[in-house]
Amino acid sequence: MIISLMALISGYIIDLIVGDPNYRFHPIRVIGNLILKLENLLYRLKNKKLGGLLLLIATITTIFAFCYSMLKIA
Repeated sequence: MIISLMALISGYIIDLIVGDPNYRFHPIRVIGNLILKLENLLYRLKNKKLGGLLLLIATITTIFAFCYSMLKIA
C-alpha cells in the first residue's frame, strides 16, 4: 500500500516537472485530440449521458482497434 502511494506521488511530481510531450504524434496527444473532436460531435446530443457513453465507447474501441492492428502487423 505504501509503495503504491509512493509511486502515485512520484508519478504526479514527475508529471508536474516534465509535463506533456511536445511531439505532435505522441499517443497521449493523439488520444486527446480524438477525445476533443468526438466531444464536440457527441455533446450536441440532448442527452448528455448518452453522449458521454458514446464518447467512452468510441474512444476505447478506436484505441483498442489501433493497438490490436499494430500488434498483428508486428
